Amino acid sequence: MTKQREKASREKQILAVSRRHFEQFGYKKTTIDGIVQEVGIAKGTFFLHFQSKEALLIGVFQQLRQEVLTRFETCMSASSPSPSQQLETLLRFALEQLRAYPLFLRLHQIDPEFRLFRQILDLPDTQQELDQALNQLRAILQAGIDCGEFRQDLDLNHLPYILGSLKFLMFYPELITANGQISTQSYIDTLIALIMKGLQA
Repeated sequence: MTKQREKASREKQILAVSRRHFEQFGYKKTTIDGIVQEVGIAKGTFFLHFQSKEALLIGVFQQLRQEVLTRFETCMSASSPSPSQQLETLLRFALEQLRAYPLFLRLHQIDPEFRLFRQILDLPDTQQELDQALNQLRAILQAGIDCGEFRQDLDLNHLPYILGSLKFLMFYPELITANGQISTQSYIDTLIALIMKGLQA
């Protein structure tokens, strides 16, 4: 194995162990000492890959984001060509991804002001992905208008941002379900039904 491949393999292992630690212990209780002990490397070796625990968390988040993007592309490729079905698939994916990746919720709990999230949003790749997602959503809405599925008066400048922001509701599961008086799935189903009804021509 070349040094470059060995380094990439070690970094992958560090991220996998770190992700498990963040999920189990949270950010504050996760320690670099605990991570390097499980990976089986020296602390100095760890710092060749990540400058700090915060940098490590950002690395884990970026890995999660890439996994979500891959799942999203697979999900959308299997969706019906109908703009209505594509939009419903997109919304459902966005609202349900926190249950598939609970670490997103855990990360928000340790970073309620989105300080780390904003650092990630400032990265060029992240901004490019965000622009692509908004353009994809806008294209689906336009296709729905063109084929008569969606209303003609939809504001395509602002609506993609509003729809995209709905996923952040899922950071507050207790609030949106009134402490479990309704299930999260019922909340998601009803919310999507209301949105789709409001967009229909």
